Amino acid sequence: MADKKEDPLSNYYVIKFEKFIDLITEIESKHSILADMLHEEAAKVSPEEWDETPIPAITELYVTVHDIRSFLEDKINNATEEEVKLAQENNIKDVLVSKEELQRMNVLLLAEESLEASLEKEYKISLATH
Repeated sequence: MADKKEDPLSNYYVIKFEKFIDLITEIESKHSILADMLHEEAAKVSPEEWDETPIPAITELYVTVHDIRSFLEDKINNATEEEVKLAQENNIKDVLVSKEELQRMNVLLLAEESLEASLEKEYKISLATH
């Protein structure tokens, strides 16, 4: 009895290229907004007073958004040889992500969502209004 050969694509998920680009655009926008917010908030008070302001919460969200941005940019710009080969062989024009990468992306996005909600709840600061 012949061994059943595993489909190499079974180790990957496909994210539509347009959705991936939309996510990158959204994250880059948030990154820019948060950088501006940090600059504005830091200019209002002395460093000794920062702990009593939204600066720590904005900083934590900024770092998380930066991590997401770095991950997405790395993914879109540095596909592995295996990913390129599989995409070519299977005529895939979208983004291939491994299970581990998808899990990491989900963890980062959930953290970002939680931190953003916390910023809005605690300080009435919404990224949507900037």
